[in-house]
Amino acid sequence: MTRLEANLKILDIVSSYVKANPDQRFCQVLCNLGLPYIGTAMVDGSVQHVDKYYEESDKTLEGVKQAMPQQPKVEYQWNPRSKRHEKVQV
Repeated sequence: MTRLEANLKILDIVSSYVKANPDQRFCQVLCNLGLPYIGTAMVDGSVQHVDKYYEESDKTLEGVKQAMPQQPKVEYQWNPRSKRHEKVQV
């Protein structure tokens, strides 16, 4: 898989997650999908920042797939009474 293909798959996952969870803020979505990974690690007895800048996209994609919560499929349908689209679990 090329870097471009992995990046596009990550974007598809983020897009699907946003559509399934429209009430979440964008940074909340990224955190729920494990992006960006921000953390610390103990190295030689000292705390250091974990930098994923050089991580390849295919490895990032695998991390996103693991972090993505499994949720029931949800669709939106027009409700004439409320005059808005509402979630309908499929």
